[in-house]
Amino acid sequence: MIVLKNWYKTLRPLNDFRAPELGYSVLCGHVYGHPSFPDGSYIHSSRIVGIEDMGDHKEIITKSGSRYSVFPENVLPAAERDYPDYYQRLKMEG
Repeated sequence: MIVLKNWYKTLRPLNDFRAPELGYSVLCGHVYGHPSFPDGSYIHSSRIVGIEDMGDHKEIITKSGSRYSVFPENVLPAAERDYPDYYQRLKMEG
């Protein structure tokens, strides 16, 4: 299981000529259990293509095929402060 801590979702612009809100969602945080990164590395995922509720956590599926497990207690504190119930709000748009 690949786990992210201090995670949050953000938008990446499609290119320099489009408004940022027209971009795509990625996941950011410190990764643990990833085969390509040392534990604690800060990463930006590829585009989020799916979110599955697993009961006690959610799995985020990315375009590259990675599956990241995110838990409510591991939300970036600033994200939770700015957007209360951040974990519960995590869903696909569009």
